[in-house]
Amino acid sequence: MKSVQSSVASNQLEGKRPLPEGWVWTTVGQVTLPVEKVSPEQKPDVPFVYIDISSIDNSIQKIVEPKEYLGSEAPSRARQLIRANDVVFATVRTYLKNVALVPEIYDKQIASTGFSILRASDAVQSKFLFYFTLTDEFLSPLNELQRGTSYPAVRDGDVRVQPFPLPPLPEQERIVARLEELLSDLEAGVAALERVRRGVKRYKASVLKAACEGKLFESRRAESSESGLPEGWRLLMFEELLPNGLANGLYKPSETLTEEGTRMLDIKGLYKGFDVDFGNCRRFILTENERRKYALHEGDVLVNRVSKAAEGVGKSALVRRVDELTVFESNMMLARLSDECYPPYINYFLNSLSGRSQTLAKAKTTQQSSVNQDDIKSIVITLPPLEEQRRIVAAVERRLESARAVESAVEAGLKRAARLRQAVLRSAFKGRL
Repeated sequence: MKSVQSSVASNQLEGKRPLPEGWVWTTVGQVTLPVEKVSPEQKPDVPFVYIDISSIDNSIQKIVEPKEYLGSEAPSRARQLIRANDVVFATVRTYLKNVALVPEIYDKQIASTGFSILRASDAVQSKFLFYFTLTDEFLSPLNELQRGTSYPAVRDGDVRVQPFPLPPLPEQERIVARLEELLSDLEAGVAALERVRRGVKRYKASVLKAACEGKLFESRRAESSESGLPEGWRLLMFEELLPNGLANGLYKPSETLTEEGTRMLDIKGLYKGFDVDFGNCRRFILTENERRKYALHEGDVLVNRVSKAAEGVGKSALVRRVDELTVFESNMMLARLSDECYPPYINYFLNSLSGRSQTLAKAKTTQQSSVNQDDIKSIVITLPPLEEQRRIVAAVERRLESARAVESAVEAGLKRAARLRQAVLRSAFKGRL
């Protein structure tokens, strides 16, 4: 096997770009050391820190949320002993850049087999290796080698045969120092943009909160003594606004997938914002009865029933318009509202602090979080008169449009920062810093 990998590595190095004088082309495998495998369950009472892919914050390339287990509770993938200054490189969805340098605090802890653990040999400085794994030059070939659909991944061997430009150690140290100087300034700008993004998120939440409490307009703040709500508002169960109750969506097996079939919305279409996103729908072979029974209509509100992440369960989105017949999948439920409701108002309420907190309080969690129809029907809604609902929605959407403009500017800034980061890294590994 090693000779096969050596042969692959040799082929990878052929025709590589010229390097500065004193540099040589080698491979990641030739500048890294073997990593010990462990079986923590053999020490059932010994606690350990477990680093898996979810432990990595890929916006800052750091380990932020490791888990703690006893040996007897060890996950089946907890098999790799890590050392301070190892590079943990996630082999699943490599384009997400779940990469981090192991700090001293996690020395001799355990990482998932979902990582390629890159331990620098004496020939390379660990930070130099770490920064190289963040370059497009390293990542792009790996992205093309990913196998699988649900969890596209590369093998550890794929990582280790990748070409690696190796300068002398003093040059590595100089490049790392210069990189950290340049990138620290860049990261300060990124951190400022992230603060703005968090601020916009809080602002949007405050707008929805005020809207659903009748506090968006000063003129509507007069409260009735018995309910604490503005005059004319009512408290009622969501079920009272659903003449036909709630309906779960359609399950279709993968063998009914087809390029020419009926469009089906899945839960990814609920996550982009407050409105349904039809951009990535798949198509299935359906019967005429299925097309009729599960067809979406303008004004429908869809609610996510299940989610791996707790914050995703119960997320709702509004169907603004349907440009072709579309059905909805079984992981969501449909609310078709009574005439006393303006659907955008109900959707905003479900996404407000009041709606979300009620939903999350009802959610059940095992391997994933879930809610059922009774959970959603029992949500308590604050309902203004219909014309007031329309007025509130218009005011909310004016404010959200302003927030979206700021978010767009922030996203553009973050993309520019990402391009600049790659330009800096590219210059570093061509010996131009």
